[in-house]
Amino acid sequence: MADLTRLPGTASLDEVIAVIERDGGVIVEDFLPPAIIAELKADLLPKIEACSAGRDDLRVSGPAG
Repeated sequence: MADLTRLPGTASLDEVIAVIERDGGVIVEDFLPPAIIAELKADLLPKIEACSAGRDDLRVSGPAG
């Protein structure tokens, strides 16, 4: 797996788009300020933690083997 290119938060939109078009993705460092990240965590973590992980009740039948 190839590493994604990292750009500083000061990169221009044109730079970001050029890397996405070339590589299929990009990491923009410091894209969001810490206060926004804290708000997102506070809003999303309780919802994520409330979701069950692992196997569920779905059973798929298939040939024995």
